[in-house]
Amino acid sequence: MISMVATRVLSAALVLALVGIVPAIAAAQTQSIEELATGLADTPDEHKAVASYYRGKAEQARNEAAIHRRMAEAFGIGKYTEKKAMKEHCEGLTATFESQAKQYDALAADHDKIAKEGK
Repeated sequence: MISMVATRVLSAALVLALVGIVPAIAAAQTQSIEELATGLADTPDEHKAVASYYRGKAEQARNEAAIHRRMAEAFGIGKYTEKKAMKEHCEGLTATFESQAKQYDALAADHDKIAKEGK
């Protein structure tokens, strides 16, 4: 049986593969994705690589939000104070991850726009 951590790692790898980050990063051969993401992207291909990276990060954040949303729902069933605290904790993390996903989506859209403009 695959552990939850292994499942999450495999899921993240699949997401990154599906959004095409591997080929996009290969196109931006001279710099790491971190360098490109921090403002050094110059070519359309580099901006596409950064956009793909951010889409992958957004998907990861949405997956985390979904996990914590389900946990919050499960904790909402009980009447104990500890369960209420855990529900609130998970709801807070859900909101945080949803906010991160929106921010990553916006960054991806910005880099997509720049790539289309040919800059």
